[in-house]
Amino acid sequence: MKNPPDFYGGENQVLWITTYCLWVGTGYNILIMGGAMGNLPEDVMEYSRLEGVNYFNEFFRVVIPMIWPTVMVGVLGSITIMFTLFLQVDLMTVNGGTDGQAMTISYMINGYVKSRDL
Repeated sequence: MKNPPDFYGGENQVLWITTYCLWVGTGYNILIMGGAMGNLPEDVMEYSRLEGVNYFNEFFRVVIPMIWPTVMVGVLGSITIMFTLFLQVDLMTVNGGTDGQAMTISYMINGYVKSRDL
């Protein structure tokens, strides 16, 4: 191929990095949330079924409130990871992308350290 497609350049570079990070983090989050849901008390779940709660309401009114601390730890972890991305940005863009769109705080700090030639 003389002109291979440039998946990581142009306007879509942030979308590709975000998609990659979501794909990589999905397995971890599934394991954590599955473990939290697996440890719910069976008597509470049985009581909700005996009361006639459907699966939709059981999930949103029983399960989610009981695993809410785990959900919030996952959300906060994901937010902090967004600020510490360095390797993904470095491998998928050139100098932080077009006009620095994909730069993160850690990428800027590491770029500064590299430019000082320590």
